[in-house]
Amino acid sequence: MEYKYDIDVESPFSPGKPVNPDYFIGRRNIISKILQRVGMAKNANVQHFYLTGSQGMGKTSIALYVEDYIRKNAKMQTIYYSNKNNDSLEVLLTKIMEGILNEFPKESIKSKAIKWFGENVSAIDIKLTKVEFKENKEISFDLIHDFPHYLELACEEFDKGIFLIIDDINGLSNSKEFPNWYKQFTDTLEANLDYNIPLYVLLVSYPEKFDMLVRTEPTFGRIFHYEQISKLSDEEVREFFINSFDKVQMTCTKDALDIMVYFSNGLPLMMQQIGDSIFWLNNNINNTITEKLAEEGIVDAANQIASKQIRPVLAHITEEEYMDILIKITQLGYEFKKSELKSCLNNDKKEVLDTFLNDMLDLNIFTNIDTNGKIFKFSNQLFYTYFLIRSIEKK
Repeated sequence: MEYKYDIDVESPFSPGKPVNPDYFIGRRNIISKILQRVGMAKNANVQHFYLTGSQGMGKTSIALYVEDYIRKNAKMQTIYYSNKNNDSLEVLLTKIMEGILNEFPKESIKSKAIKWFGENVSAIDIKLTKVEFKENKEISFDLIHDFPHYLELACEEFDKGIFLIIDDINGLSNSKEFPNWYKQFTDTLEANLDYNIPLYVLLVSYPEKFDMLVRTEPTFGRIFHYEQISKLSDEEVREFFINSFDKVQMTCTKDALDIMVYFSNGLPLMMQQIGDSIFWLNNNINNTITEKLAEEGIVDAANQIASKQIRPVLAHITEEEYMDILIKITQLGYEFKKSELKSCLNNDKKEVLDTFLNDMLDLNIFTNIDTNGKIFKFSNQLFYTYFLIRSIEKK
C-alpha cells in the first residue's frame, strides 16, 4: 500500500501547549487587567494578582503571554515557576531563588550565591550557568523568614523589578503554612518602609483551591486582584475555528462548525484538541471540513483528552455500568438532580446509584452543590465534555 503524506504540513492547533497569542480569543480583557498594574509594580507599589480557571481554560497560556509581554515591553525580569505536584513551601521558595540566581550573568552567579548565603553556600550546587539548591534547613529557614530581603537584593540587579509567576499553586492549598506565610510576607513589605521592591506576583490555580486558601486564612483573599477565566461563548469558539482553519486554507461547512462548537463546550483545551484531531484526520485531502470528518475528529479528540489529561481518574472507573451512567448523565446537563438521574436509569443501575455517586465524589468527578446531597455537578467542564462526546460515540 502506498501512503501519501505531506510531512511538511503543520497544524494551526496546539493542544496541551501554551497557545500562540495570535490564537487568543476572548481573553484580552483579563490580560489587560493584569497588565494595567505593571506601572504601579515598577514604582515599588507591590502588586498581587490571582488568576483562576478550571482545567483546560488556558491559564498557563495567559500567564506565559503576559510574562513575555512584560519582559519585552516593561523590561522587568520575569521568573516563571510551575509548582505542579509540590506541596512544600520550602521547595517553592528555593525553586524561586534558583530561578532568580539563574537569571544573573554566569560569571556572577557564584559570587552572588556566596555573598547572599555565606557559609551555607556549600548547599548550592553551581554547575556552569545553572544553580540548584541542595536540601538545607538553614537556607530554607532563611528564605521563609527573610524572603523580602532576598527579593530586595535581586532587585538591586534587576533595576526594573521582578515579575514573578507561580503557576499551579494547587498543591499548597491544603495546608495553613502557605497562606499564613504569604500574608506575613505581604505584611512585612507594607509595614517596613525601608523595603523598596518593584515586584509583581501572579499566582495561578483552580478556583476551588483559591477558596480553600481563603477559608484557611480569611485575609488571604484581600491581598489579591482576582480574575476567574470563564468558558468562551459559542460565537468566540466559532470565530476561533474559522480563523484557525483559514490559516491553512481550509473552510468548514455550517454543520461541521456547529458540532465543533457544541462539543468544544467553550473550553480552549478541547477546542485545540478537536481542531488538531480534525486537521490530521483530513491530512490535506481536501479544503473543506465536512460534518462526517468533524464527528470523527471529535471522537478522536475525546480519546486524546482521556489519554493525556484525565487518564489517572478514568483508570479508576472499572465498572462498565458506571461508564453507562456517566454517559446517561450528560443528557441531564452539567448539573443534575439525583432524582432526575434515578428516573432515567434501568432498575439494575438504580440499585448501584448511591454507591456510584459516592465513588464519583471520591474520584472528584462530581461535587455536591447543596447541603442535602441531592444536587450534583461535574467537578470541571473537561469531564462533562469528555462523557458528552462518549454519549454521541455510543449512539
